[in-house]
Amino acid sequence: MASGKKNYFRHSFYAHKDDKIMSLVDKHGKEAYFHFFVILELCGEQASESMPESFVFHPRTLCSALLVRRHRLLLKLLQLQDESILEVVHTEDKVELRIPNFPKYLGYYQSKLQTKTPNKRKEKERKVNKKKTDKSKTNDAYQPIVEEITNYLGQKIGKNLNPNTKLSRPHIIARLKEGYTLEQFKHVVDIKYDEWSTQPRMVASLTARTLFGPKMENYVNQCEVQPANNTKEISDIDAKLLKLMGINETN
Repeated sequence: MASGKKNYFRHSFYAHKDDKIMSLVDKHGKEAYFHFFVILELCGEQASESMPESFVFHPRTLCSALLVRRHRLLLKLLQLQDESILEVVHTEDKVELRIPNFPKYLGYYQSKLQTKTPNKRKEKERKVNKKKTDKSKTNDAYQPIVEEITNYLGQKIGKNLNPNTKLSRPHIIARLKEGYTLEQFKHVVDIKYDEWSTQPRMVASLTARTLFGPKMENYVNQCEVQPANNTKEISDIDAKLLKLMGINETN
């Protein structure tokens, strides 16, 4: 501990339950289990700088590490090959080993060496951040028209409104994205102001949240309130009614 080195190493607690390992131990004993993991460690040392497709050793190196004599080395390696957990190419002065899916045994090596392999979590975060950035840039493009609409409404109702509050800005931008124009926003303000400003219970509804919410389409299509008929038109109607009743206006 004084040297600062870790006093543990990574190893799966369930390795002994793997089907191939269980078959290997049943056929050749626990010695074969020991041989396989020693070979993994030797290959891992060679993979500290790169991840070769195969690993080459001198027979004496393997004999020393596996604690077997030279004439029994090939037998022990072929036992492992029979369980399809490694492949052996043997000559007089070298042994070449290939372990299928070797990077998976040493996952931390894989992540360090294969730098071009995308990290799914980081890639997802990058896409989310990019989407937020793009949305922010899009919304910033609406800022001038948002301010103009908010100022127009504020002048109409006699208040100084903030165009950046959550009670107004999102609703305005949402309708702008739907294709509504500045003139249509002003039309809605004018229509509903004329209709609600004289009604005490409705004055409080003259807000961006109400005017530019989901019902804005109805307000856009609403016609201006027509003024009452003039006195002449009323007089003409009264005259027609009196005539139908058989009453002379001069009487």
